[in-house]
Amino acid sequence: MADVYLAHDELLGREVAVKLLRRETASDPMVVTRFRREAKAVAGLNHHSIVQVYDTGEQKRLDEGNQELKVPFIVMEYVKGRTLRELLRAREVTVELAEEYTRGVLSALEFSHANGIVHRDIKPANVIVTGSGAVKVMDFGIARALADASATVTQTQAIVGTAQYLSPEQARGEAIDLRSDIYSAGCLLFELATGRAPFVGESPVSIAYQHVGELPVAASSLNPKISPALDAVVAKALEKDPDKRFDSAMAFDAALEAVQSGLPLHDVLVLIGSAEAGSKLSDEADSPEDTRTTGMSTTDAGEPTAAMTSLSASLAGAPAAGAFGATLAGTDLVDTERAEYVDSSDSSEASLLGSLGEDDDDANDGRLDSERDRRSPSRGPWVVIFTLLALALLAVGAFFFLQWSQEQQAANASVPIPAVAGMSQIDAQNKLIQAGFRPRTEERFSTEVPRGEVIGTEPPAGSSARISTDILVLLSKGPENVTIPKDIEGQSESTVRDRLSKLNLTVDDQVEHVNNPNIPSGMLVKTNPGLGEQVRAGTSIAITLSTGRVDVPRVIDMSEAEAKKALEADDYKLNVQVRTVTRQGVTPGTVVAQVPNEGESIDQGGIVTIDVVRAPTPVQSPATKTVTQTSTPPPSSSSAAPSSSAAPSSSAAPSSSAAPSSSPAPTPTPTPSPSDDQGDNQQ
Repeated sequence: MADVYLAHDELLGREVAVKLLRRETASDPMVVTRFRREAKAVAGLNHHSIVQVYDTGEQKRLDEGNQELKVPFIVMEYVKGRTLRELLRAREVTVELAEEYTRGVLSALEFSHANGIVHRDIKPANVIVTGSGAVKVMDFGIARALADASATVTQTQAIVGTAQYLSPEQARGEAIDLRSDIYSAGCLLFELATGRAPFVGESPVSIAYQHVGELPVAASSLNPKISPALDAVVAKALEKDPDKRFDSAMAFDAALEAVQSGLPLHDVLVLIGSAEAGSKLSDEADSPEDTRTTGMSTTDAGEPTAAMTSLSASLAGAPAAGAFGATLAGTDLVDTERAEYVDSSDSSEASLLGSLGEDDDDANDGRLDSERDRRSPSRGPWVVIFTLLALALLAVGAFFFLQWSQEQQAANASVPIPAVAGMSQIDAQNKLIQAGFRPRTEERFSTEVPRGEVIGTEPPAGSSARISTDILVLLSKGPENVTIPKDIEGQSESTVRDRLSKLNLTVDDQVEHVNNPNIPSGMLVKTNPGLGEQVRAGTSIAITLSTGRVDVPRVIDMSEAEAKKALEADDYKLNVQVRTVTRQGVTPGTVVAQVPNEGESIDQGGIVTIDVVRAPTPVQSPATKTVTQTSTPPPSSSSAAPSSSAAPSSSAAPSSSAAPSSSPAPTPTPTPSPSDDQGDNQQ
């Protein structure tokens, strides 16, 4: 949701990391809330294992509609190192390093929990290991305060966090506390030690289902180098019931410290409060070493023997196995039991008499001796005892067999597979889970079912299958070949991306821009492959958007009419402004200059100014006027004009030419003024 830049703090002279929310997500209130929560959560956590926040602020930017948008940012400590995810991919994490790195994470969690902050997204990608081996926990983007029970930045029924590291209560959408971080830390330790997460699946929903309903495999089964003690610690952290996990990060850290120090398994079990260790300790405390009957219940025969002894004691109504005979047959049976033990083994007489409370009274000894002499050895009471024990054993066996058979019947029970065709992936998976099945998802092309909806299941709906069987959910990818719609031309970038995404097409992140006179700025001009072409689903489409500007063509040397026609055509749609100029040697009406120049760009509908040469105003020259004045006789000779014209041409010419020769040279006619030109033109 953000980009992180390496920057230099000029005020304090240090390198910092600036986390800047992306422009396309800055308009999402949920994302902004998460971003600001991260800054608020981490600002008060000053710990060596937590990436420190120095400052926060907002940067003003323009969105796609050229509206001002405030984009928040966080200035954080710059940490040189690699994430645990990178170290896992490089296979550089040993079991010992896994324990050490997890302890560093637990140290950060203990501090954040003490300050009332639950991280909620502990995973390898959010933990950095520096060159010196120090651990830094970052990304408190979905953290929340423990005291704020209603705090949430997610939509209803949405899963918060990363599926591989979700606690069961997170997956169910229930209230969480610090023990959810303990579970995530357990998942982290499991993956660091084994190289894979405790639960893997084809989709986040299937992984979340495993977190809720399945037990993880023993970590040592994936990596034989893992000790039984570490196995026990991991199992304790991954308990489904939060009450059975470590109650704090400090307790988890203490258990890991005990494992690192080489503490025996029994002591580690006692330290972590394992139920198995408590049971063993109780058995050892209640088992005298020299008692035969009690020893039978504490042998390595296992739980059936203990259960048999307990049931037999219950049937006999006595608290201890050694009192069976006394309770069932009275004092005579006690005497018989004593006599039989004495007869069968003299060496056991003292022990038996001591266990029954032997009396020093001579009279009592005499009675016992006479009783022993009077009675003959008999095995009848023992036959009764062992018969009862056998019956008890059979009863216990029958009970467990009946329970096992019922469980097998329930596990092998066949139920009909519900119909989920036409549903969304989430709805279909939830319905199958409610029916007792485990959904798996596979995408397939379909020309009939819209993309994102379920085509059907394998086995098909209506058929019967055993509970907990894997059911394949067929999810439509839409048609295999799709046509790029033509009507997205002129649409905004976000609309184009959304339309193409729904057709199962991807859009390149790199966007080209071109000048176009018809399409507004930021709108789609063309695609590659082109609009209307048919392509295979999943094809990457390059898009070109309009800049909102137009390239100015060359109109110099055109006539004014041609220039206007070219600039106002649909290819440019520009407005024209004309200026007239005088230019020698250029045909009037020709364009001799333009602003902007050829190749420059202006906004759509902009104005192009052209200079057009104007025709000169027609003006008569002075020589032409002199000839006209000369041809007109002066007023003084107006009377002689008829005689001159009437005279013969041969005589008139010499006399006319001779007359002026004797007179002074004529004065040059002055250049007429504009008023004279107008008078002449009128004349």
